[in-house]
Amino acid sequence: SGMEESQDKRVTRVLFLSQYESADSNDSMTPPFIVGTDSNQTITLWSGFPSNGDAPQRLRVFRLGDVDPASLVSVEMCPSPYRPPVPSSSPSVPSSFLLLAERKKGCVHALHIETEWKEGTSLVAVKGFDYVSTLNVVHPVYSFCIAP
Repeated sequence: SGMEESQDKRVTRVLFLSQYESADSNDSMTPPFIVGTDSNQTITLWSGFPSNGDAPQRLRVFRLGDVDPASLVSVEMCPSPYRPPVPSSSPSVPSSFLLLAERKKGCVHALHIETEWKEGTSLVAVKGFDYVSTLNVVHPVYSFCIAP
C-alpha cells in the first residue's frame, strides 16, 4: 500500500489521542492512537477500535531517516487547547504536534497531526500527518515540559 514497513515490530510507545475522534467512523470504543516502533523512529497513526470488533485501521506512517538505530527517540504529545467551533464561515480547527526528540543529535521534530471538524458535530477528527518541522537545539534533550 506504499507504506514502509517497520524493521523492528516491538512497540516502544503508545499514545491515545483522547481529544480527537476517528475521521472514518462514528462508532469507536477508543479514540485514535499513535504507536511508536523501531525505538520510536517509526510512528503509526491508527483509527480507534471499532465497537463491532473489527481491527483498527492504519491511517498514516511516518519514519525518521538517518537516526542511530540504537538511539531511542523520545515521543511526547503537545496538544492544542480545545476550543469549540465559533459561528463563522471558516472556524480554525484545533490540532496538535507530536514531538520526536533525538537525544544524541540534539534535534526535535514537530510532526503536525492533520485534523478536521467532524461533519455536523463540534468534534475534531484526525486525518493523518501533514507536515514536520525540524528544530536543532543547542543543549541535549533530557525531558519535555509542556505548559498549556
